[in-house]
Amino acid sequence: MAKAPAKKSQTLPATMDMEEESQGHEQKFARDQLITPRIKILQDLSPEVKERNAAYIEGARPGLMCNEVLGVLCREIEFVPAKFFVRYIAWQPRSAGGGLVNPNLTREDCDQFEDVGIGSWTGMMVPAKGKDPVRVEIAETPEWVGIAKGFGLEDGVEWGPMPCAISFPSTKAKHARKINSVISLTEREGKNGPFTPAAFFHKFTLSTALETSGDDEWFGYHVQHVGVGVDPDMSARAKNLKIAFDEDRATVDDSNLDR
Repeated sequence: MAKAPAKKSQTLPATMDMEEESQGHEQKFARDQLITPRIKILQDLSPEVKERNAAYIEGARPGLMCNEVLGVLCREIEFVPAKFFVRYIAWQPRSAGGGLVNPNLTREDCDQFEDVGIGSWTGMMVPAKGKDPVRVEIAETPEWVGIAKGFGLEDGVEWGPMPCAISFPSTKAKHARKINSVISLTEREGKNGPFTPAAFFHKFTLSTALETSGDDEWFGYHVQHVGVGVDPDMSARAKNLKIAFDEDRATVDDSNLDR
């Protein structure tokens, strides 16, 4: 019987130093060829928790957080904010499937729809590609991009630090306001008197907590402020990320927006 071909080694040759060999060979990508990972909280209906769904992640369950690009789960993240956005996103009603219709409306666009309160509007909209008008629900959605480090399901397992985007739709918006308020209200004494440190000097931890309203329940964020100037490395990364967004050299992917 012929011998089966030997399996090739999956490790680098001993003569190759990964750091040294990588110098000068870094791959460059255009802005639209990259995805800034999104962090999302898994809920009862999230595809990641359904074993027969293509997006299923082993061990996924409601209440965990997920890095959508890496496809890894975590219980908690450390987060240094870089840049804040407010987005106006049009969805089909959940009763009609809840699909994304338009992620890039402006506040002025919302004025043509019926204001139903608390940063929400509703009305008829023509989707892209000339489809028939559909009824939409528009949600004001705060979003932070920053540098995140995730802590996994086992002690010592982590990913990052890396750029990430976190959306705070609907009932989660109050958690974005907490982050904003801490940043806005913090003062330090400087050479010329009191000053407000930039967002990228702040560090937060985000975990999840069960929230309820009537018979409904879902998982939202639990936000804790760690401090100011406590992580110089993550702060430097967050500053560079803010500059990249300010100069339009970075963007956030819209394909995995979470409602």
